[in-house]
Amino acid sequence: MFSAPLQRFQVSLPPSNIVFNRDVALDLIRIENKAVLNVVDIGTGFNSVMFLSYQTVENLCDAIVICLSSLYIGVPVKICVDQRSS
Repeated sequence: MFSAPLQRFQVSLPPSNIVFNRDVALDLIRIENKAVLNVVDIGTGFNSVMFLSYQTVENLCDAIVICLSSLYIGVPVKICVDQRSS
């Protein structure tokens, strides 16, 4: 009949050892037969997605440069990719 008493919402700071834009993972996936580039910052988990008009090496390289230069601060130290095909 009675609900539990209200509790305060608690927020904690992330660990201080998180480094933004050091390691970035790239993944090329297909959604509804369209190529999609997914870029994930490994340290923070922040990701961005870019749809590719054509799946060519030139478009992929252009998308990586645009994605990294517009969303991140400079070029990452390490770029990780998975070479499996699914």
